[in-house]
Amino acid sequence: MVGSVKSSHAPRSAGRQCAPVSSSIVIGAPETVDLPTICAFTAMCPGGTFNPTSPLADIHPTTLGYGVMAGVVGVDFFTH
Repeated sequence: MVGSVKSSHAPRSAGRQCAPVSSSIVIGAPETVDLPTICAFTAMCPGGTFNPTSPLADIHPTTLGYGVMAGVVGVDFFTH
């Protein structure tokens, strides 16, 4: 029963919605493929290197990251 509830309420377009951020989901590649995107869309790469343990690393989106999020939310809003 849990499986049927879970599958009936799962978002159908999750892969498409995550594609701007996590292309590895769409193409089946390792998550390391997403590091350049993560660095562009967040402040997780102080000095240009992905380092989430750095005290300078920040999980918040960059201006570009906020723009991408707005685009994803806008497309989802207008298509559902």
